[in-house]
Amino acid sequence: MIAVAQSRSYGAVWLLERLGEQLGVREDLMATFEHNQSIVDDIMTVAMYLFITNYNIDRLEEWQRLEKYPSKNTLTPPAVTSLQKSITEQHRIDFLKCRAQRIGDGTVMAVDSTSKTGFGVKLIDLAWGKNKEGLNLPVTVEVVVYSITDHIPVYYKTFAGNTHDSRSVDIIMADLKEAGFSDYILLMDRAYPSLRNIDRFIADGVKVVACMKAGVGFSLSRIKGLGNFDFVPKGFTYDEELDLYTSQFDLERSVSLKDGSIVNADRLKLNLYLDPVRRSSALKNLDRSLKKQREELDQTISLGTTHYPEQVQNVEEEYCFFDLRWKSTKVPIEDCPEYQEDEHRRGRKRQYVTKYLLTGYDRNETVIMNEKITAGFRAIVTLGVNFSANEAMVHYGLRAEQEMDNEQWKTLFQCDRERNSSEGAKAGASFIQFVGRIMSCYLRYKWRSNVELRKMIKSSLTIIDEMRRVRCIEYPEQSEMHLTPFISSQLDICRLLNIKVPHGCSPKD
Repeated sequence: MIAVAQSRSYGAVWLLERLGEQLGVREDLMATFEHNQSIVDDIMTVAMYLFITNYNIDRLEEWQRLEKYPSKNTLTPPAVTSLQKSITEQHRIDFLKCRAQRIGDGTVMAVDSTSKTGFGVKLIDLAWGKNKEGLNLPVTVEVVVYSITDHIPVYYKTFAGNTHDSRSVDIIMADLKEAGFSDYILLMDRAYPSLRNIDRFIADGVKVVACMKAGVGFSLSRIKGLGNFDFVPKGFTYDEELDLYTSQFDLERSVSLKDGSIVNADRLKLNLYLDPVRRSSALKNLDRSLKKQREELDQTISLGTTHYPEQVQNVEEEYCFFDLRWKSTKVPIEDCPEYQEDEHRRGRKRQYVTKYLLTGYDRNETVIMNEKITAGFRAIVTLGVNFSANEAMVHYGLRAEQEMDNEQWKTLFQCDRERNSSEGAKAGASFIQFVGRIMSCYLRYKWRSNVELRKMIKSSLTIIDEMRRVRCIEYPEQSEMHLTPFISSQLDICRLLNIKVPHGCSPKD
């Protein structure tokens, strides 16, 4: 290949490389891939490209002529697919082990999941779970553990689209243990802490701060035990910072291990929070919902509307305050063209389909009463930590940072859709996206935590835009590359991010 002179954008890539050095990303990748610099450069290139450009991977080959990246290989779409397929499950675990060594004791880590819509049925993990976009398409469930302490993601895993969050805990815990994560505090939303999972945390000695549904388990039992009250139950105190009434209860719970030994829960506490204003509003909304649902059910019965099997569960969930009565009939699938098309998409072949007709309903007094009892309450359970009710709520609120990470991942990294058609490519793409997320999250944190930088630059993405103006000029006869001068805000960005400006690019040189 004949060398030619080139002038390419480089500043954004150069900045991410420096952040990667601060985080030890390249060092960990080199250890994971047995110091194969070519593969590491390819991974870094794809990860940076996705973040910097927000373009589909199909344009990477063209963009390498416009922007200087670490890789010296021409990354065509087939080359990227080959790279992705070369990344194995062992590589994922080895990289997580390297990252775990950089996490200090007592790290606060938030676990959460998001669904990713798929466009086919070839991938094993694509399943007809709950599509958060309301589309009639299968999804995968993408779980990420995010270090609130270090402000970067530290773990990821893909599950089948119909996997409930509470059912993924065993694999997540096993992965974290295998990767070497030990002393940490897990923050979880109310989808994760079932009683079974709490017992798992007790047995493993895991520290937890988790939101719980107020209407289930020992949360509901404790709220029922408060008795009748006019405004606030006895024993609750007003927290001015939270603007809520709070109370903390010590709980006793023990778990039997396989070897016959007993493990008692370490500082298991239930924290209840009551907002009287929200309680009044919730009780009013309950009466409104009961009236509206009853009217809608009466209309459905009078119209004789029928439902397919998959719709019945959704209807029962929507009208959860009533026990519905159904009458089923079988009809030829040829008489249901819309259902026939949907079944073909799912890969099924049927001659008949069952339709359900709503014939009546009864009030579910248990559900209604529990809704009334728990109105206005929130519950957070803590395990293995000495947090007050206030501290538990403040720590749980830190999960907002992870929510922002998930949003950025789906938008900036073009990950709202599953575009891979093979298992190897899917696994490799997730690995590369994870590498990119580490650098992008860290940049956003550095911008958000620096008051001067935040006043000067309106967002972390603007930092990327400002730095992209720095160009790298290379000549065929010169081994040294030349960078255009760092000027104006580019110098301020480097100063505020504690990054040294390259020699010859500063006005002081």
